[in-house]
Amino acid sequence: MSSFHFSSKVLNLVDTRPKADELKGAVKLDPNLKEYLQFGDESIKESNIYQSNCLNSTTFATFNRQDQSLSDFISQLCKQFEIEPGSFNSGDKEHFGLMFDDKINFVTEQNKNLINQGFILKLTASPLNYAKYFLKNLSSKNLLATENLSLFSSLCQDFVFIEAFTCLEGIQRLIKIIEENENCQSSSTIYLGLLNILLQLMQQFPQIFPWPESSTQFVRKITFFVNGQSKLEQNGTRALALEMLLAISEHCEHLNECLKSEMPVDLLIRHLDNTNERVLISSISLINSIYVLADREERINIVKLLHEKPFISAIGRILNREENLNNGQQLNNKISSQPLPSQISPEKSKLYEKIAHFQQIRFDEVCALALRTPTDKEINFLKVLGNEFGSFDSSNSTELPSNEFSDQQTIQQKEDWLMFRKMLNTHFIMRPTVLPQILVHLTEMLVQILGICSDSSSVARRFGLSKVPRYFRLVLQLERPFYDLFRILVELFCRTWNDMNAKFDEINKVYNVVQDQFERSLFANPNSLEQLEIEMLRKRFSYFNMQKPGPRL
Repeated sequence: MSSFHFSSKVLNLVDTRPKADELKGAVKLDPNLKEYLQFGDESIKESNIYQSNCLNSTTFATFNRQDQSLSDFISQLCKQFEIEPGSFNSGDKEHFGLMFDDKINFVTEQNKNLINQGFILKLTASPLNYAKYFLKNLSSKNLLATENLSLFSSLCQDFVFIEAFTCLEGIQRLIKIIEENENCQSSSTIYLGLLNILLQLMQQFPQIFPWPESSTQFVRKITFFVNGQSKLEQNGTRALALEMLLAISEHCEHLNECLKSEMPVDLLIRHLDNTNERVLISSISLINSIYVLADREERINIVKLLHEKPFISAIGRILNREENLNNGQQLNNKISSQPLPSQISPEKSKLYEKIAHFQQIRFDEVCALALRTPTDKEINFLKVLGNEFGSFDSSNSTELPSNEFSDQQTIQQKEDWLMFRKMLNTHFIMRPTVLPQILVHLTEMLVQILGICSDSSSVARRFGLSKVPRYFRLVLQLERPFYDLFRILVELFCRTWNDMNAKFDEINKVYNVVQDQFERSLFANPNSLEQLEIEMLRKRFSYFNMQKPGPRL
């Protein structure tokens, strides 16, 4: 019987696992390499990269991302592919580059840590050679071939390529093409593609975009696609142009006057009827941006436009459309009756944010009036006001101080003032001197409720920003929102005073009840004065209904 013989020598364990930074994978040779290397060293043209279409188009490789530089790895790959030009600079950096196989991005020393075990890379031309190639094509009369436009667009998302392209003043060349191309209809697809690429560069790489070199001619060319003069004007080009103008407004101070001249707000208001959400958001954003850039007189004119019928009608249609969409989602049980911010898509959230800014713009002048020091004329008016409340005589009523917004935002028109005076006189005939105090207090209350002089309304602070609508529909849909809401607030105060059978020492209690009623009503975001006044304040949140037990919202 044979016996098994064990080795007398102890064997050492061998770790066969690959090192953490030693990566193994495959590298493809770019079949179109010849196209992009025509700008490199002349000796490359004689290498066998151009012979037999490079039958050896794939090779296996090992890369140590910790100890091996990218240029050394590229040199190693050139040898494996038998690319042996007569003269290479160190690491072949000026000629060759590496791309990730699954996306059009160059591998750099900064992102080589993204290379994983089992990698697949592509050996191609350097970013500089790609930049030279596309710059040459942009300089030709036919611009880019359609098949190259997609590649160029993808490359323009890579910062490495954009750096090389910028060094050759490629972006300036792209701007020049947009400025000078007169017959863009003949190559509309390519022209639209170039506009898209230029916008992409503005938005993704603002830090290297040559903003100071943008000209008034460029602004005029872009507005050409928005003002109805271009045959190319459609929602695609219109949205691109509006977004480019918005970027210019944010980065090109030297073009502000040209932008305001070429793109007046009343023209942008016409685009608010567009059902394309991208055009809609861009138009609203640009109006907001132009308002920020405007001087005092220009702002006054913009605020007036936002109180006129065209804007009121357009914004009303937008709000109705959004309400119908929300109602449709409600029927499908996707959202509650009042969608919360967490239920709103990012696109809708951006739209609502821009619309909410309109609300603040419309109240800017009211805020300025509220925060300024009153004039001597206004002080004298208040001094004699109490005496005049005792006897109602319209022929002897005090003239109110006027300002540029008396017809829109304040109650200083004579007829309006007489109406308030008569309304309050009916209830407070025994104490006429207290009436000015009531009006002042109610004015302050409405300013707080609407958030006119603060970052948020008292409604939002009370019920929570996450639950309160970003804007009040009534504020945007009324030509004189502050006046109309103030009238209803005065009527509510008078009605609640009677319902509570209050005495003068209980006036603060009445104020609190009135503010509670008004805040709850606006929290429901009614879409008309009738709904606010009848359904909310006279029924749902009337003083008597507020006394009943149970939930009120």
